[in-house]
Amino acid sequence: MMKLFRLALIPFRATLAVAVLMPGLAIAQAVPSYDISTVKPHEANDGNVSVNVRPANLKISNMTAQNLIALAWNVRPWLVTGLPPWGKSGHFDVDAKVSEPDLTALRALSDEERRLMIQNLLKERFHLDVHSETRTLPVYELSVMPEGDKLKPSAPLPAPEPGQPAPRRSASMSKTDGHIVGKGVSIRGLADSLANELERYVVDKTGLTGDYDVELRWTPQDSTNAPGDAGIAAEPSPPLATAVREQLGLRLTPSKGPVPAIVVDHIEPPTDN
Repeated sequence: MMKLFRLALIPFRATLAVAVLMPGLAIAQAVPSYDISTVKPHEANDGNVSVNVRPANLKISNMTAQNLIALAWNVRPWLVTGLPPWGKSGHFDVDAKVSEPDLTALRALSDEERRLMIQNLLKERFHLDVHSETRTLPVYELSVMPEGDKLKPSAPLPAPEPGQPAPRRSASMSKTDGHIVGKGVSIRGLADSLANELERYVVDKTGLTGDYDVELRWTPQDSTNAPGDAGIAAEPSPPLATAVREQLGLRLTPSKGPVPAIVVDHIEPPTDN
């Protein structure tokens, strides 16, 4: 079944770093809380997954507990271990908000603080207890090709209004089998999307710090191109690593390195709403 993944992050960004994991566990109570929330099984028989993080609201559709933990602790899903079977197979919808928001304060939260809000929500609703580990694992290093990258920079942000903080970009990423479209995404965000396809962490070695509009097409390993009309086969898309090189001017190189992982010590099915 084709899966559609939509991600809208405002201003939530994926910037994986081992250093934020242990402090995050230690200061998880020092951020605002989602004080109204529902967590319920996802009933629809579909592959659509969506995440929408806004200053005072959180909406997630069709995510496993494993993926929810991965989102909150900023690791790849296969690096969340210690789960019971339902934690990998059951899918949930989450709807949470801050009932009396101080929007100025909420907009000023860092990405790590926003993740801590989600961590606290999962701890409350799933009675979750975790700890972090760093493991040396196979990785891919993402670098720029010698002839340069082929990335399209996103449009500049507007100048801030007088007396207002500088605007922060809204990043979005959508994915279907063999196709990624990103708007206003960082290289770290692109690397995380590639990591999801490769099931191996991707280390950003590009040195690129901007935001980009990205489109990438490739042939997934477990799929084949259906023949077109009159028996003429459509032109095949390249494998992922080749597509990254040819379409983005970037290179994926196998390596080994430290990778942060999350170990689940305790989890229960979500409490009643």
